[in-house]
Amino acid sequence: MKKFSFRSLSAMFFAIAFTFSFGALASSVSIKKQSDAKSAFAKASKTKSANPWHFSNLYDESSGSFFIPYHLWSGAKWDGVKSIEKCMHKTNTTWKFTNARNKQSKGKITSPAKFTHPSSGEVLQTFEWKGKRGSQNLICHEKGMARIYDFRFDKAGLLESPILNGTECKFPAGFGWQIGVSNDCNPEAPKQTTVTELIFDKNFNLVKMNYTYTEKEGFSAKAADDYYEYV
Repeated sequence: MKKFSFRSLSAMFFAIAFTFSFGALASSVSIKKQSDAKSAFAKASKTKSANPWHFSNLYDESSGSFFIPYHLWSGAKWDGVKSIEKCMHKTNTTWKFTNARNKQSKGKITSPAKFTHPSSGEVLQTFEWKGKRGSQNLICHEKGMARIYDFRFDKAGLLESPILNGTECKFPAGFGWQIGVSNDCNPEAPKQTTVTELIFDKNFNLVKMNYTYTEKEGFSAKAADDYYEYV
């Protein structure tokens, strides 16, 4: 079973399960710094694979960076085509959450979902996430996934917050991601995104990504720093 887990650095922990699998983590190859990526590429390039999640399909040797599929966030099947223009894709997946107290709940991602922006009235194609407490609408851009609506902001009367301007990297995706290098995708938002580890199986197929969404220097974020694991 494919799993996604979320843990805030304030010690909150959630495990989220999808309905499909990447495979086991046995005999894994961990990439925690750029030198690890170069070393792994040398070995991975000697293997042949039609798996779209193979190291050779995700890594660009010239820039030393990775393409992270948007489908890793949505849980939809990916055909291996690396495209920013086609980042919006059809999905209908279910998350099962387990928190630190072993309490379970469910969430669902549906796309494309039409969303009328409450301020501009613009109709957008979005990814809609629904949970028991409320919903979020996200769009995809060249560096990842960004919220344009969040029920928590709505309840707080903060729908005009620059955090919801559609440029954050709430989930890192697309081209140009390097291990340990932070991306300030939304200069007006208080947090930045850093991919801290990519893990590949013994056949060099991606099975896990760890990243942080943390407060930037000079900013004050109301929410705690976050640590995410997608498996």
